[in-house]
Amino acid sequence: PQPTSYPQPPTSNEVSVTTMDTTSHNFTWQSWEFGGDCGSSSLYDVAIIDENNIWAVGEIYLRDSLGNCDPNAYNAVHWDGTKWELKRIPIYLGSGFPFYPVIKSIFAFSENNIWFEAGIHWDGISFKQVPFNIQWNGNVNKLWGSSSSDLYAVGNNGNIAHWDGRKWTKIESGTTLNINDIWGDYNQKTGEWEILAVSGNILHGWQHERDILSIKNKAVVKIYSEGVQWPLSGVWFKPSKKYYVVGSGIYQNQFLGNKWSGEPLDITSYFTRIIRANDINDVLVVGAFGEVLHFNGYSWKSFMNQTYMYGTFYSVDIKGNLVVAVGYNSRQAVIIKGKR
Repeated sequence: PQPTSYPQPPTSNEVSVTTMDTTSHNFTWQSWEFGGDCGSSSLYDVAIIDENNIWAVGEIYLRDSLGNCDPNAYNAVHWDGTKWELKRIPIYLGSGFPFYPVIKSIFAFSENNIWFEAGIHWDGISFKQVPFNIQWNGNVNKLWGSSSSDLYAVGNNGNIAHWDGRKWTKIESGTTLNINDIWGDYNQKTGEWEILAVSGNILHGWQHERDILSIKNKAVVKIYSEGVQWPLSGVWFKPSKKYYVVGSGIYQNQFLGNKWSGEPLDITSYFTRIIRANDINDVLVVGAFGEVLHFNGYSWKSFMNQTYMYGTFYSVDIKGNLVVAVGYNSRQAVIIKGKR
């Protein structure tokens, strides 16, 4: 099994690695917690539309009006610029009655075009149910798309699916490992979209049980992954400039096909869950025990002395000078918001 990191007194590290145009490390953090006395609550994914419109998804259990623990979770929470509002987003089964599933993934194209899991779409007015009528066990771990007619979903047991605006189609991934994250970006040099996904059975996998997958024309190819250790949880890149994968370590590459390097990115002993960025000089990584790392183009900085907790951040989004990370702290769902 993978090595386990245990809580240590929080420290704040800065590691210098390269020189380019820099962004600021100067974030101010706020945090909110939800639930906790009616079972364990957690948030799994987040999408920033703008500073007055942020969505997070997961499962938050609260007491009802009579003081009893409500078995129906709130599966989303929305920020309107001043407060967080808990939401129940329904799906309807054959019975016609609403069901409020745990939601683990969200992807927003705009304020009026947001996908939740793979079966719920927000059009700015209402939540529409989209048939997800393919064989798929469990939740959708992450979503990514170039448009609402070119959307990908990834999940456990090697599941990948594509939405073309009319229907979902299963894609053969070539792996049975859990696929934990997907990211894509337009390659200006080739004139094509590059799409990468990463896999591994987190906390249960072995050292070389991980894949980096390239998706093109609904075909999947495994990418050279020498240098990477242990299951992978997150991926982000700018084509032909910088590629990152994270998990038990942070690994980088300038060109796919090269050996991956984990140095000098060995700046945390904690498992890193996901990586997102504005650009290659404004990168965020979050993970276990409240680890938050920022790369500003010159140095990496840890904010553990401000964000440390007995839990994990599962996801992060960054837009301009705003960062939002979500996860759990002990038995409570947690959100932190960083403003620069």
